[in-house]
Parts: sequence; C-alpha cells; structure tokens
Amino acid sequence: MREIIVTSVIASLIGVTGALAQAQPIPGDPRRACPDGYTRSGSFCRPKSSDSPPAVYKPRGATCPYGTVSSGSGCKTKF
Repeated sequence: MREIIVTSVIASLIGVTGALAQAQPIPGDPRRACPDGYTRSGSFCRPKSSDSPPAVYKPRGATCPYGTVSSGSGCKTKF
C-alpha cells in the first residue's frame, strides 16, 4: 500500500512539473521586444510554438531569476 501512495505522489509531482515547464503568454511592454521564441499579441507576448522556452516578464531595470537569461522584455529558461 505504501508503494502505491509513493508512486502516486511521484507521478503527481512529475505531472505538475511538466505543466509548469510549458511556455505560457507573458505581459509584454509595447516599447520592448518579446523574448526569443515569442511574438507580440496585443499587450502580451505569446509563445510561437510548443517548443518555445518558458519565460517570465522582466520590468525594465530588473534582473532575471536564477536559471534564466534576459531576452527582450522577459527572462527565458536557458534550455
């Protein structure tokens, strides 16, 4: 029984991690370019494809979180 619970918890964590790794639209500053792999759509930057790296909005003058690199008006993952 314990093995089933542990396996279920691990499977749930993998599912959540996979969902977080998918690229999502981010707010976009109209005066700045969208991150690589993203395109402007109104006031948002949307991923061009399912292969676009996840990105987060980066306000002007801010630094990117650990594990990301600056790209246009956002920070994208290094992979």
